[in-house]
Amino acid sequence: MIEDLLSRTKGPGYDCASFAAEVWERITGRHIDLAHGVLALRGFRRVGEPVSPCLVLMGSGVQPTHVGVYYNGRVIHLNEHGVENVPPMLATRFLGAVRYYADGNLYQERTGA
Repeated sequence: MIEDLLSRTKGPGYDCASFAAEVWERITGRHIDLAHGVLALRGFRRVGEPVSPCLVLMGSGVQPTHVGVYYNGRVIHLNEHGVENVPPMLATRFLGAVRYYADGNLYQERTGA
């Protein structure tokens, strides 16, 4: 489903937000525009533990500095070295606070909450 995305690299106009949006759309079929930061999270709800799939916002402070997608027990994200598809504790090791955001509609469909 996302295997062809795993060779992506960071470049002008293509960053972690662009990559996460592409992964999200591939997995869920739903488009999100992460270029607008927090505004893209309308319809998402913060969850204490990751659910598959959900967005992973990483970084200390009010404004997160990095974003990825939690999917099937791993965080898929793009950094300066390329794509990583790793367990959450490895993905977040240098990025400070981690927050998980689930699509409100998908979350409700899967959990009934």
